[in-house]
Amino acid sequence: NAKAQARAVYHGVLRDLLVKEYGYDRIEVIKVSKGGYQAHQAIRNFDKEVLALKPNLVILAFGAADTLYSDVNTFIQAERKMADLLQQKGIDVILFKPTPVAFKVPAGEAFAKAVRAYTWPRRIPTADMRAALLSQGETFLGQWLCDGVHPNQRAHELMGRILFEMLK
Repeated sequence: NAKAQARAVYHGVLRDLLVKEYGYDRIEVIKVSKGGYQAHQAIRNFDKEVLALKPNLVILAFGAADTLYSDVNTFIQAERKMADLLQQKGIDVILFKPTPVAFKVPAGEAFAKAVRAYTWPRRIPTADMRAALLSQGETFLGQWLCDGVHPNQRAHELMGRILFEMLK
């Protein structure tokens, strides 16, 4: 069912951990992502799909589609624009360093460096999902990615725990 599927991805894991740890019962997770969207595509409807909802926290989690189909400059310009808009509105933001793509691991490093170059001087929290999934080396990516691109259930659980630890 849809609720079980929502709990199975990182933001559902994060929500469940927050509820369990702190007893929050009014945490609402709103997923506005669209499969295959790149950061520059998401910016088009950002006002309507994100800012209009007046969230307290936004997790910008782009990467795989950008690593496969975009270039670093297009990617980081769109991420910066979204993060800057969120901060201007007083909305907390966390950026992902993109998860690795098994058959394009070296290309993803430039995207991760671009995220760090933007977030570090601005003190924007960054979830380094790339490093987490590559922690045992490239040859072990199969244990984290179901198809070489998309994180599997085990990876989503890890990503949810990483975000939870960041928010503690």
